[in-house]
Amino acid sequence: MINLKDIKASINQILKSNFKIPVIAQDIEKGFERPSFTVYFDNVKIETLYSQFETSLTVRIYYFTEIESVNGSLEILDMQQQLPILFGNNLKVKDRAIHISDVDSSVVDGILMCEFSLLFEQFDEINDSNKDALLMQELETKLNESE
Repeated sequence: MINLKDIKASINQILKSNFKIPVIAQDIEKGFERPSFTVYFDNVKIETLYSQFETSLTVRIYYFTEIESVNGSLEILDMQQQLPILFGNNLKVKDRAIHISDVDSSVVDGILMCEFSLLFEQFDEINDSNKDALLMQELETKLNESE
């Protein structure tokens, strides 16, 4: 079963393996290290559907450039192009590929925010009400032929 920690670990690993920039858990409002990435989840929704979970969330990746700069810096533009290409259409988490949608980016006060949505379903092994049910072994059918 995939949990939110698995998703964050996959995102962090992609960032670490493609950039020589640290991925840091930091409170943006209290200051931040430069250069760095910070990954946050927002709008996390987990719904139970019979014996499945449907999980949806928004992933936000913040990129803090090495030098404080204006919105049009080349470093930010370069990263703004690279991040959506890097993640593509799917995020590999454990043995699954989770579809990425609604990719968007914006720059506020020289900080790049790239965001995308994830939506996936998975089997609820813990609360499966049919786990002890007997499976059908054999099915016989008769067809009536009409003339």
